[in-house]
Amino acid sequence: MTTVISWQQTVSNFTNIYNLNQAHQQVVQIKQGLTTNKVRFSIANDFGNEALIIERLTVQIFGQDLVTVVPIAGNAHFGIPAHQRVWSDWVTLAIHAGDWLTLRLESQADSPQSLM
Repeated sequence: MTTVISWQQTVSNFTNIYNLNQAHQQVVQIKQGLTTNKVRFSIANDFGNEALIIERLTVQIFGQDLVTVVPIAGNAHFGIPAHQRVWSDWVTLAIHAGDWLTLRLESQADSPQSLM
């Protein structure tokens, strides 16, 4: 039997809003309810009118030093076309029920993205 936990946060590239994402990164934390050793993420640019270029997406178990890059098709740097979604590659990570995952998205876009 396979158990799937679904969490969704929509990504958009708001090109009409300027200089609100000067750090060029966004961070979100997600509490995991189940134990697993693999994870992948669906990343959406549902509302953007342009491709959203991601410099790097990482995941880290809160309180641990290991930072894991989340690639798309083997690439740490990738783009999400306007009005589309992509799935990350599977990432091996020893997650225990109750762990907090910290996801960090880095993008050179000056406009805010709603992922993190």
